[in-house]
Amino acid sequence: MRRTNIKGLTYDTMKLEGSVFTAEIVEKAVFGDAPKQTDADYHVPRGLRLLDEIGRSFQMARAQWKSFEEDKINEVRFIKEFFIDALSYRPELFEKLVNINPLENDTS
Repeated sequence: MRRTNIKGLTYDTMKLEGSVFTAEIVEKAVFGDAPKQTDADYHVPRGLRLLDEIGRSFQMARAQWKSFEEDKINEVRFIKEFFIDALSYRPELFEKLVNINPLENDTS
């Protein structure tokens, strides 16, 4: 695989083409210097860090996916837990997005 080098940073999975994202924009995002990348921008509670919450959400989503793959939970429960627990969607926003009442009991 071709490696992309952006000002000393090497990426195996990224190839910049065209001018949608310039090397400078990518570099700022990588180092956390781009706009809207602070803990406050994502409403992370005091004492916690955004990177920790990203890791926590990923682990929760991965565990839920494993349960779904093993048929331990049905798709409705998976969707609810994924969006509300792992991605921290508010229940009312979740209901608008997927048209499923998050407070309604499911069968699994």
